[in-house]
This record gives sequence, structure tokens and C-alpha cells, in this order.
Amino acid sequence: AILLTIVLMAIIYLAVVALEGGGFDALGLQAILFQMFEMTLLTALMVFFSSIIRPLTATICSMLLLFVGHLLPSVVQNAKSLGAGARYLTSSLYYILPNLAKFDVRELAAHGIVMSSQAMLFAALYAAAYSAILLILAVECFKRREL
Repeated sequence: AILLTIVLMAIIYLAVVALEGGGFDALGLQAILFQMFEMTLLTALMVFFSSIIRPLTATICSMLLLFVGHLLPSVVQNAKSLGAGARYLTSSLYYILPNLAKFDVRELAAHGIVMSSQAMLFAALYAAAYSAILLILAVECFKRREL
């Protein structure tokens, strides 16, 4: 349902661009694709959390991780000026928590900056692998849950 909504919004976006006299916007479509990757990962997070905690708490935790995932690179950058303990903690969190900044290419698309195909492939594989791990963990947690 989320991906269908994004596709419908993309169609509307392309229609508005066409009506305003713009051409085909490949970078805009790239940003939409990366938004789909991010929403796939967020959905996997929500499924994982809902398999271990109550629905409202799962939603809150997922939304918090959404914000944290976008802030991770700046937190790691700011922790470099702190001590070694803070650097170790933030770098550990950087590799454990989902790094959603990889999917935020809207600013690049707005300025006409094209991502390399290697970066695009890495982001797609990252979203697929992280989502798969979360869904596997969710299935395992759900198997152990008493209904």
C-alpha cells in the first residue's frame, strides 16, 4: 500500500512537471525510487517491532528510528570532536542502526547532481539486506510468541 501510494504520487508529480512545461525528470524518479527503498526499510522496522512489542509502542519506536536514521551521519561527525568513548559508541550505533541518510537524495536531485551507479546499487542492496534481516528476526520472534 505504501509503495502504491508513492507510485501514485510519482505519477501526479510527473503530470505536474509536464503541465508546467518541464521535461522528463530522471533525477526526480531516482529520488522517488530511493524514497521507496526507505519506506521498505521503515515497513520492515515496523513489522519487526510489532512482532515483539505492542502496536503503539512499535510505531513510536519505528518513528524514532526514522529520525535517528537520518541524523546518524551528523551525530558521527560531531562525535569526532569528543573523546574516544563517544566516537566508539557513535560508530557502533552507525553500523547497527539503519542509516537512512543513504536514501535522502532529494537535495541531490533538486540540484541536478547524479549519483554514481555504484552508490545506487549499494543503497538498494543495503535496503534489501537490512529489510530481509529485520523480517527474518520478526518471523523468529513471532514464532516464539504465545498467541
